[in-house]
Amino acid sequence: MSNGRPTIGAQVHLLRPGSLGRWCGSRRSFRPKAVFDVTHTRGTEFPQVYGQGARVTSDQANSGEQLERSLIDIAVESWRFSRLFARLVSKLDAGEGSRYVNQIRYFQKKVEESLDASGLKLVDVEGHQFDPGMAASAINIGDFGPDDVLVVEQMLEPIIMGPDGLRKQGTVMLRKVQG
Repeated sequence: MSNGRPTIGAQVHLLRPGSLGRWCGSRRSFRPKAVFDVTHTRGTEFPQVYGQGARVTSDQANSGEQLERSLIDIAVESWRFSRLFARLVSKLDAGEGSRYVNQIRYFQKKVEESLDASGLKLVDVEGHQFDPGMAASAINIGDFGPDDVLVVEQMLEPIIMGPDGLRKQGTVMLRKVQG
């Protein structure tokens, strides 16, 4: 940089308040989170950014993974809460319970919309026939024989699917089909 202006081929470290970067322990140096190559064109004083933007650092990738894990945890807890709330509402009389049923449906819809925006989907397999290849672990699988036909009696945790496949395995309780 000369006179506070970037020169052709210079690297400019873009720093935002609160996300400056991190200190590197052994070297005692500061490593910024984003680096852009800049150049002057036709005498302008504003840098022109090449490519699609900054290189993604490992801190940013870890942050994205942490955000997804947090969203998944919130979705699972919201799913549990809505099931508990639905059981509570089922104990109310019909006139009083209808208002709360609509509220829980709205809540579930908003959770699903938020997950859809992130490419995630809650999968509930309650009532479906159990398949050993199902993306859910059965906590009572040892209670049944290998030839028993099993159905998912209750979901304890939902299955979370993402655009690249399974993001979180579900947990289920099984029951034997009476034949």
